[in-house]
Amino acid sequence: MSVTRVKQSAVISQPHDALWAKVLAMDFTWWNIVQRAESAGCPQAVNNTIKLTFRDGAAWTIRVTTLSCEEKVLEFEVLESTPDYHCSAAVHHIQLHEVTMTKQTLFVWRTDFSSDVTANAIEDSKFKKLEAFAALLR
Repeated sequence: MSVTRVKQSAVISQPHDALWAKVLAMDFTWWNIVQRAESAGCPQAVNNTIKLTFRDGAAWTIRVTTLSCEEKVLEFEVLESTPDYHCSAAVHHIQLHEVTMTKQTLFVWRTDFSSDVTANAIEDSKFKKLEAFAALLR
């Protein structure tokens, strides 16, 4: 299966562990376009589903597929989207890396889309990541 990848990264002026705690909370408050997150079970459990409602009225149901506190990795797939997500599959991979010299964090966010993704969805994904980084930098 062919995939299209969108990858963005930023150095965030927050300590590695503090930023990971925000991501690990699984409430997505660090992503400024998310209005609320409703977990179907234990938020930090692999296979848990979470409904994300965005400020523009869109909603995703995601499933946590990977969660590693040691490696600071969160991976989730979009199961459902309202309105439609413009592709049949999207897997998001977030990893935080400690910048030891400056006590900052390198935040890397990658999304792998199925081959049927639209150009608009690719650009939207890029800009949503950049908006999240900009909010974390404030």
